[in-house]
Amino acid sequence: LVTAILGALILLLFYVKTSQKLLYWKERNFPYAEVTVFELYRKMSIFVFRLKSMDAVVKDMYDSGAGMKYFGQIGLHKNEIVLRDPDMVYNVMIKDFTYFMDRPFPVDEKTDPLSGHLFALKGDRWRALRYKLAPTFTTGKLRTMSKQLFESADSIVEYVSHKHEPLEVKQLVYSYTLDIIASVAFGMKVDAHKYLDGERSQFVDMSLRFFQMTKWRFFKFIMITLFKDFSKAVGLTLTEDDVKAFFFDLVRDIIQHRKETGRKSNDFLQLMMNMKEEDEKYGAKMSETKKEMVNREEEDKEL
Repeated sequence: LVTAILGALILLLFYVKTSQKLLYWKERNFPYAEVTVFELYRKMSIFVFRLKSMDAVVKDMYDSGAGMKYFGQIGLHKNEIVLRDPDMVYNVMIKDFTYFMDRPFPVDEKTDPLSGHLFALKGDRWRALRYKLAPTFTTGKLRTMSKQLFESADSIVEYVSHKHEPLEVKQLVYSYTLDIIASVAFGMKVDAHKYLDGERSQFVDMSLRFFQMTKWRFFKFIMITLFKDFSKAVGLTLTEDDVKAFFFDLVRDIIQHRKETGRKSNDFLQLMMNMKEEDEKYGAKMSETKKEMVNREEEDKEL
């Protein structure tokens, strides 16, 4: 009986909170996609329990504002504004990007360092990392990596040419993507498509665990997004400890091997190493505030 009462109170609380959220845009006379509380719960259930792909969920969200250049909607954590007008999208993404650069993804670099990547960081931390990475994305430097792209593509084409049965395209493209990441980022040749035939690879195993959004990992994402302090208190992170350790050890070993042998490679890690060496040579190492020296251990983590 007590459990039933508590459950009813929780549902009532959610209903009241959601009803208040629904009034947010209306009270501000802002265009919004009208939805009832129960319809909102249905949509959130589809998202939380992954009854549709993320692409389909986003498409439904976009279509709910048909006829409007922009509109407000109720998000899982915060209210959101959806832009449908190309000119407004251009202003936000290019012209006025300085005001809209932050992302909604949860980041905790202390407990989950791999969450602190360029696509998730916010504010000054994002600016500092972007400032450091910008020189590595010039057309000339990226062109030097084209050889790896073609080699990975040729390897996939050869693999497919010897197959005479239907292939799972999603898995095939995913293996090609892993080949590109391994080659362009670390200078490694992993032939991830062999994984489809049962050949095991620790790099592929760990990469799948890092990139794939399983139901458990998605649940953790929801918890970290909605209950950040609680998740931090119980040590909940998106990336498992052994996965974090694997990639840190991998990068550390590659860097150490190249320093000891003098070997160079046309990959992203080499560009980062070169940039770090130039900073050390000319005394230009700067922290996020661009005023204090960055210690070597922290820079190795950023690499």
